[in-house]
Amino acid sequence: IEYQWWKGNNTTTILSTTNSLVFPNFNPVTHNGVYYVRISYPDNPSSCLNQVLSYTINADTTLPNAGQGGSFSYCGTQNTVDLNTLLQGTFDTDGVWTETSNSGTLSGNFWNSSNVAFGSYSFTYRVDGDCGVFDEAIVNITIKEIPNAPIASSNTIICETKELNLFATTIPNVTYNWVGPNGFSSSVQNPTIENISSLNNGIYMVNVVLNDCPSEP
Repeated sequence: IEYQWWKGNNTTTILSTTNSLVFPNFNPVTHNGVYYVRISYPDNPSSCLNQVLSYTINADTTLPNAGQGGSFSYCGTQNTVDLNTLLQGTFDTDGVWTETSNSGTLSGNFWNSSNVAFGSYSFTYRVDGDCGVFDEAIVNITIKEIPNAPIASSNTIICETKELNLFATTIPNVTYNWVGPNGFSSSVQNPTIENISSLNNGIYMVNVVLNDCPSEP
């Protein structure tokens, strides 16, 4: 038995001479159409096997769209995060979220970060189309630690020295931010204000910043 495959009216371009027609990299945009196969039995021209069959391929030409992912950082846990809100641009809503990290708290498109450890987490949104075609978007989330608030204090007797010495408890790897009256600011852990006057009266506050995450003052 002999076979000849062609597409549409192009009978001169034979696509296959076997009993199957294979598309190694199927693309519905270029491969949709009507295909014909001529089956011939040379030893018997009058055989019922001698015929031309047709098959129409009409796959969905709309390619799957998962949108665009991105990387996001948060200071402290964020309770439940809707991962769909982190996708950029338009996207198909019939995709599936999977986690490629190990928090184990993903449910559908909602990730519960309430009790996860500080660190990085990764998620993949996949939209499947026809014939194995798919699109993916990757979202990376980093949960950063909020440092403890420092405890502020000062020297109690300042009349003799006319210096105000401010102190903040030590917190490793942080940046200190002091603010106070008369436009005072400092990034030193324990700053000193010399030649003080009544302009320096008031409340002084300090907080710390760790990896861009500020503490409470």
